[in-house]
Amino acid sequence: MYDDEIGFNPDDAEAWVTRGLPLEAEGRYEEALECYDRALKINPSNAQTWNNKGETLYYLERYEEALNYYDRALEIKPYDAKTCYNKGWALYYLNRYAEARKAFEKAAQLGLTEARQALEVLKNEGH
Repeated sequence: MYDDEIGFNPDDAEAWVTRGLPLEAEGRYEEALECYDRALKINPSNAQTWNNKGETLYYLERYEEALNYYDRALEIKPYDAKTCYNKGWALYYLNRYAEARKAFEKAAQLGLTEARQALEVLKNEGH
């Protein structure tokens, strides 16, 4: 009933993403993942949704799984700085520092300031 009141359309991928984002922000990660799954079933070509699901898996410390979603997002949109950056952090926490550096470098080349800071972290830690 609530969905009818707010005009939620279960056949609209963007509606599922819009529902998932606040759940993710509230730390309700499993519920957010369900929303992103529903969105991806409807529209599997949305790179941002693949990235969003990767971020949520990252927050759950499921880094290897997150990488799969970041990679899929980058297949669709290869020059997405934020996805490259997110991928870098997942690789970092998997101790795959050389790959993390490459991801951060790409994100920095694409103009993401935070990526330069991540590169400094790697440098300062001797990676």
